[in-house]
Amino acid sequence: MQTIEKALHHPMPFTTGGQTITDRLTAAKHSLAGSQLGKTICKATTEELMAPKKKHLDYLLHCTNEPNVSIPSMANLLIERTQNPNWTVVYKSLITIHNIMCYGNEVSFHNFLKNR
Repeated sequence: MQTIEKALHHPMPFTTGGQTITDRLTAAKHSLAGSQLGKTICKATTEELMAPKKKHLDYLLHCTNEPNVSIPSMANLLIERTQNPNWTVVYKSLITIHNIMCYGNEVSFHNFLKNR
């Protein structure tokens, strides 16, 4: 019984601050490439078993109204995350897409997805 309790309360290996090493590396890759959009999408769709953070969703919603942000690039990054083998990443990607479709600039995002 003590072994089970230790296992349940022991932090997961290869995690830093709740994010896995894979999440951190993916975000760092986008950060080094200078893609704040890619970095935010990676942070919104981590392997953590919790909802996407509000600050990441808010930033992505803000981006849908910016003329200098590529909506096709945003949509492609999100769709790419739905191809991840981890179900949590896929689920959070779908939540993020749903959030953008409901609360973002629906014209640009919907038009791109419709014509994809």
